[in-house]
Amino acid sequence: MSKPWCIPGRPLPNGAGWRVWFALEGAGGPPALELRELTSDALVATTVEYFPIASPPGFDRRIVLADLKLDAPRPGAAFRIAIPELALTGIWSTLPGALTQDGLAVLLASCFYFQDDKTGHYANAVDKLLRGVTPRAAFKILMGDQLYLDWPASPFSGAVAATAERYGLYWGNEAYRRALFACPNFVVCDDHEFWNNYPEYQVHLSRSHDQASRDQWGGLAAQYLDAFQLALQRANPGASSLGQPWLEIAVSPVSFFLLDTRSQRRRRDGGAHDRRVISVEQEQALRAWQQGLTGPGFLVLGQPPFLPEGDWRDYTLANFRPEFDAIMAIVEDSLHGRNAEGRAHDIVLVSGDIHTARHVRAGVAGLGDRKLHELVTSPASRVGPHTSSPEPESPPGRLEGRRPDGTAMRWTPEGRPGVERMQFAHVDNNVALLTLRRSTVNTYGVEARFAVYRVRPAQQPFWKFWADDAPDPGANPGTMLMYETTLYLE
Repeated sequence: MSKPWCIPGRPLPNGAGWRVWFALEGAGGPPALELRELTSDALVATTVEYFPIASPPGFDRRIVLADLKLDAPRPGAAFRIAIPELALTGIWSTLPGALTQDGLAVLLASCFYFQDDKTGHYANAVDKLLRGVTPRAAFKILMGDQLYLDWPASPFSGAVAATAERYGLYWGNEAYRRALFACPNFVVCDDHEFWNNYPEYQVHLSRSHDQASRDQWGGLAAQYLDAFQLALQRANPGASSLGQPWLEIAVSPVSFFLLDTRSQRRRRDGGAHDRRVISVEQEQALRAWQQGLTGPGFLVLGQPPFLPEGDWRDYTLANFRPEFDAIMAIVEDSLHGRNAEGRAHDIVLVSGDIHTARHVRAGVAGLGDRKLHELVTSPASRVGPHTSSPEPESPPGRLEGRRPDGTAMRWTPEGRPGVERMQFAHVDNNVALLTLRRSTVNTYGVEARFAVYRVRPAQQPFWKFWADDAPDPGANPGTMLMYETTLYLE
């Protein structure tokens, strides 16, 4: 019998503990969890409540969620976690109640393709950053394509067998689980949790060719997404239905909103009035979040907003104009101070997806010197096959939208020498750290340091033998660092 799989989910509110996910073989229960003080190694009193949930079709392990709770909650504290049965140890932090001068670090990652990282480059990079950068990341936000369910395709397997096999390939890999175990996880999904450009037709994927196949494969993908990923963070761990895909994380005065622009998406050939990207309920939740901000907000999406319209191969948010406009109008309302507090608050866009690490700084029409920032980290491991040299994905020279009252919105990305329309762009495999601190500069409330770190050089096509590879990422965060900048936010 193989070992249980264990992955930490969300830190529970108010420093109470953590959600923990187990996948178990046989009839035995989850392995024991030990929590100890970092300095004295003394055992910390905890209580564990277990919630068995239904395994998705074809998955031959039992899934059990556990809420590991401190008997005396301690917001913002770090502890040593051990699972003796699995010979696993790590350092997990509880969720802080408020931001301090010591800072809060969040590890950002997206787009992990197992077939190009079977030996653990990603896991090694996460380990180096957690050990070598202060403050230590309290949690990760994984921003989509945590696996590639559709590539390579499985043309000779049924939907149940292919989906179960692919999740088993990723979650069953010890190096990938090591990266996931390293610190608690929040998640946002994107298309490859389903298939490329989901839910649209893809010529190379028979699962997308007719409605019955789309319903079968898409329905299974949604069940696996819920059981493996959304279960890490849903409010009610014992719920029997699919959880809501969006989430708020508050560390006063900062707040994150994790916006799911994929799992609720409908095909573009639907009715004219169909909701095609996000549900009415999710848009209302986003609006309520923006209205309640008392400090900077971070809007986390599976797809970056600063992209031109795509085509049948890969649509972007700009292809869904009513909802794109609605999302961006909410962002602009915050910059104008249209909220319950009556005070302007920055909202920073954070995303993955595009196999480019980049920082876009855009001027906002009508707001003078105020800027709108988009921070992207992608990929943790680039999908193959590597038939050409990768190039950075650039934003268009100008993006436009319209508010509900018809008023125009316009954003103009600003470049710097050598990087057109961006402050930074690179295609090497990467992850990022977002470190937030109380600010002492002018009237700004929060300093946000965005730092991108190389996981490994981008793979060059096999025939390009003369290509110069990027430097090896090295053994410490200093040699891995590709870019850093500090934003002053209010």
